[in-house]
Amino acid sequence: LSSVPGDKDNQKRVLNRLVSKKEEELCKHVNSYEKGISFKFWLNKCNFEYLTDKNSECDEDKYYENKRGKYIKCVLEEYTRLPYIEREKIYFTPFITEIENAIQDENGKRLLKVITEKKAVYSVYPYAILNDPLSTANYLVGYSQRYDNPDDELRPCSFRISALKSRLTIQQQQIKQAKLPVVVLIEGWGAAGKGSLISDIILNIDPRSFNVFSINPPTEEESRHPFLWRYFQKIPEAGQFVFFDSGWYGETVQNRMDDALSGKEYRRRIQSINNFERQLSDNGYLVVKFFLHIPKKIQDERFEKLLSSKNTEWRVSKADKRENKHYEEYASAWDELMDKTDTAAAPWHIIDGSERAKWLEVYRVLTKAIDAALAGERPACAPAEEKFPLLSMPLLCDVFLQQEVEEDDYRSRLKEAQSRLGDLHNRIYRQKIPVILVYEGWDAAGKGGNIKRVAAALDPRGYEVVPIASPDKHELSRHYLWRFWNHIPKTGHIAIFDRSWYGRVMVERIEGLCGDAWKRAYREMNEFEKELSDWGAVILKFWLHIDKDTQLERFSDRQNTPEKRWKITDEDWRNREKWDRYEVAVNEMLQKTSTAYAPWHIIESTDKKYARLKVLGIVIDALEAALKEKE
Repeated sequence: LSSVPGDKDNQKRVLNRLVSKKEEELCKHVNSYEKGISFKFWLNKCNFEYLTDKNSECDEDKYYENKRGKYIKCVLEEYTRLPYIEREKIYFTPFITEIENAIQDENGKRLLKVITEKKAVYSVYPYAILNDPLSTANYLVGYSQRYDNPDDELRPCSFRISALKSRLTIQQQQIKQAKLPVVVLIEGWGAAGKGSLISDIILNIDPRSFNVFSINPPTEEESRHPFLWRYFQKIPEAGQFVFFDSGWYGETVQNRMDDALSGKEYRRRIQSINNFERQLSDNGYLVVKFFLHIPKKIQDERFEKLLSSKNTEWRVSKADKRENKHYEEYASAWDELMDKTDTAAAPWHIIDGSERAKWLEVYRVLTKAIDAALAGERPACAPAEEKFPLLSMPLLCDVFLQQEVEEDDYRSRLKEAQSRLGDLHNRIYRQKIPVILVYEGWDAAGKGGNIKRVAAALDPRGYEVVPIASPDKHELSRHYLWRFWNHIPKTGHIAIFDRSWYGRVMVERIEGLCGDAWKRAYREMNEFEKELSDWGAVILKFWLHIDKDTQLERFSDRQNTPEKRWKITDEDWRNREKWDRYEVAVNEMLQKTSTAYAPWHIIESTDKKYARLKVLGIVIDALEAALKEKE
């Protein structure tokens, strides 16, 4: 009776209840007490009466309807589910008035939090809590840490996994608060358990905090875009998880085994993957990669089991059967690919998929990686040395702007150029050549009118003009190139960007919107454009250049003409005050990002008619060269 809380009257009541029991029922409770569960449950029901009404019986259901009663019932039900480990007895019961009153005290809050959250068996006497709640709380914390420690190999694997799952549940809230985006890629053999593993992980995460993508062979639409297009589209927002059931590696291995990649294309693919993962890491993403490995014998057994039922045979695809038949060749391909893509930004973790108990390593790696990322520990991700074929570019101040064309000459040349461009559009569609045109330039330099003359020559079903403004909240919460990847045209189509990703090294740099991230953006944008060029895209970039006097004249005209006034904003006037700083940034941009595969063209736009004809001529020459090479 020493474990019964309350005064002597309550202890006497419990004793009377025990004595009144029939002998066999009393023995049953005593035997249950040795198991530490049933007797505790019965004893708490005695305490329940003490808490409610010492002198009369009480309706238990009604008692549990109030707030305090619901809390007690919740804890009671939790404790009746706790496992009994070895021969530890449970003496502790939280259902006493003193503990409930202590909820208002910080020590009491801490104690009750430990009681309700920890899934371990505690050996604690009630009088310890009554006399010293703080020491008891500390004891429970220490005990539970020893019990739940996932790194303690003496503990059962199931309990270590359970502890790591609890940690992951807590981490998801920390990830949301820290705005940390997490990409988890699960690759592996067919029937290794990739889908089951992802299902097990996401059960510990709020469904609003993650997406799962099961990657199949690319559709016809996806095949008409760059390799990384469908993967970049799926990267998570800040504070969210994305789980890939297979991904860019599975597709690459399959392409290699199908002889769909030449040696040169395979090396490019590896470079693309490493660049992709490094860019994500550099921009704040956590990338965690797992490969679930099983021996061929186990794969044979699992395939046989799946194929034995009509309800599961669909899960074994033709590709799975081929993989099983050529297991050794696939193993060699995976070994080579993982060796070349095991980087500091995204290291590989090979997991034994032969039994679910081995998933402990997955949870260990994932939770530790999240803890490190939350603590600000980032791997040093030095990019592989890559020399871009840069072209020499003049400084803006050295460009001669007094280029003009007569009105009659302009009209005849414009008509001819647009006719040629329209014909070329049909030919590039047939040859499936994608085209990307990028327009940047000073405010009021004539970008809109220039784009209009180019678009007028094109079939509207085969091009898109993409106006770029300030990013919205969904765009801001992802990698800055994400919104541009979404508008990459499919083969045979043209995308015209009215402003572009180069805002990173101009307005975002000048206005301090991205810290020092603009410094690495030159490389990232060169890599981005190299990816598009290797895919087969024609990339042309135009800087429409005018002087300050011309800009002021056009600003004043817009300000004083009602039908043009919508074109001028207060921000345009503010940017004009920063002309010199922008000129420095533009010159550096031109010097560092004008490449042989994506050249910059400075367009003298003091005379808009001259500028339009020059752009049309450059586009026509580039498309004719691409068609000649293709045909």
